[in-house]
Amino acid sequence: MNRMGRSIVELNQNLLFLAREILLENKIVAMSQLDLSDDVAQIILDLSLEEIQRLAATPMMLIGFRWKRNTIWSSLQQYAKGGQGNLPKVMILGHEEAENVN
Repeated sequence: MNRMGRSIVELNQNLLFLAREILLENKIVAMSQLDLSDDVAQIILDLSLEEIQRLAATPMMLIGFRWKRNTIWSSLQQYAKGGQGNLPKVMILGHEEAENVN
């Protein structure tokens, strides 16, 4: 496996372990933050550590970026640069985008 493949595996593993950890801490909040249905959240919680490692070894990203619109990413970029980006407004726009997709 090349370097990019190993990085994807590592990213998958870290994200799955993080998702599981925050779901265990507070399932309702985690489902909202991760934009997961109850069924998907339960599947992640039901995975054993061995199953997470096996699943993470898949050389493709299992989790994608939440937002697709350029306006949201441009606003996030402005916020990251310390500019006039309004993070709460960006989060609302992102939430609206997610609702329109689902």
